[in-house]
Amino acid sequence: MPLVTIACITYNHAAFIKQCLDGFLMQKVNFEFEIVVNDDASTDNTQEILMEYQNKYPDKIKLLLRTENLFSIGVTKIFYHTIIKHSKAKYIATCEGDDYWTDEYKLQKQIDFLESNPDYNISVGRVMNLNQADGKLTGKKELEKLFDEPYLSIREYLKGTFSQTSTFVFRNAEFLLPSFCNHFDGEDILLVILTVKHGKIKFHNEVFSVYRIHSGSYTQQTFEWKMYFLGAYNYAEAIHILLDKKYKSLIVSKQLGSWLDYKVRTSSNRAFKYGYLIMGRINLLVKRYIL
Repeated sequence: MPLVTIACITYNHAAFIKQCLDGFLMQKVNFEFEIVVNDDASTDNTQEILMEYQNKYPDKIKLLLRTENLFSIGVTKIFYHTIIKHSKAKYIATCEGDDYWTDEYKLQKQIDFLESNPDYNISVGRVMNLNQADGKLTGKKELEKLFDEPYLSIREYLKGTFSQTSTFVFRNAEFLLPSFCNHFDGEDILLVILTVKHGKIKFHNEVFSVYRIHSGSYTQQTFEWKMYFLGAYNYAEAIHILLDKKYKSLIVSKQLGSWLDYKVRTSSNRAFKYGYLIMGRINLLVKRYIL
């Protein structure tokens, strides 16, 4: 049985998936790992590329090729429902098909740490942002003041999420994702919360992956802002429930931030828009440095 399952989800990533898979396959490790890819019924030739790689690495790559797009029928937690809850590996690593790993020792470093430190539940690292439109690679801003701490916790994560899904390696605790979580978009925060709960987070202060920003990525799609706000507000409430209703002030701050963001993006009055923007920045500072 492999020690690690690398969970990868794809949808219309034909232009990117080779770089993603090559990042997995270049890993230099002293343990066995498997690569499980779920393609959510891509309409380009992503599935053909995946099958080419599987034919070349049949003992390493497993494919779940959908004929119906799960996201379109309300399955929003693709990592969990298609790969994570079925894995028997001790550890799970995650990466979406349009992102990629840059460090050939990434997996070894993270597994070595988690194996030696059983009180840590998840390992993450730094991420670079790649703007696909102009090819510019920039550093992702992290909450650097936190990284002087001996370890990080859910409290720090709620203050401002750091790192990104493409760097996650966590213990496979075979957790159960509550059904009410399926009503919200977004999965990365839930994975961290369900994995860590009240445990420790290891942040490796080195670049492990690249997050690709392009027109087809979910975060770049056009939102109906009222529904986005309601989803973000209720998402925060779901997090509050998962954390046994702890960190109330941080949850309220996250909900306030969602509301102010909504007002900034939808207000037609420039003075009000500016006022909401200032309040949002104040709320962010309070959340990060006071709460």
